[in-house]
Amino acid sequence: MVWLGQRAVTPVIAGARARLSDRAAREALTVYLDAASLLLAALVALLHPLGYVAVALLVLFPLARAGPRGSEVRRAAHPAPLMASP
Repeated sequence: MVWLGQRAVTPVIAGARARLSDRAAREALTVYLDAASLLLAALVALLHPLGYVAVALLVLFPLARAGPRGSEVRRAAHPAPLMASP
């Protein structure tokens, strides 16, 4: 179970840390992640079926991030208007 969680969220956390330039912000991210994991653990202890949902999300998360190979679609900074002007 730990392996699944680490595999699912490690790339996301590493990317978030890389984007934070301030050391205090990187340390705060650790505190926020610890708080989120404790909250999830408490919720799973109170609502047992939530554990199954959390595991399913951990399985789906890396798959959703990967997406289909070779079909990266990026949003334009300024999307084109829906209707062309005459």
